[in-house]
Amino acid sequence: MDVDTWSGSTNRAKLTNREQQVLNLILKQLTTGKISERLGITSGTVKTHIRSIFSKLRIHSREEAVSLYGRK
Repeated sequence: MDVDTWSGSTNRAKLTNREQQVLNLILKQLTTGKISERLGITSGTVKTHIRSIFSKLRIHSREEAVSLYGRK
């Protein structure tokens, strides 16, 4: 399920559109390199978005993101 379809999530509102795109691709278990290719941005930019996502959602890993948001 895409992040856009989460219901009742106040944290989702804190993410930018690009961060939501990156998170959706994380939930599909794409690597940083694949996310970079898919979105046409550098790996460094993807990593910056991931750090921001983790901070805003108060999570610490991709696994935690999938566990909390990937199976709604």
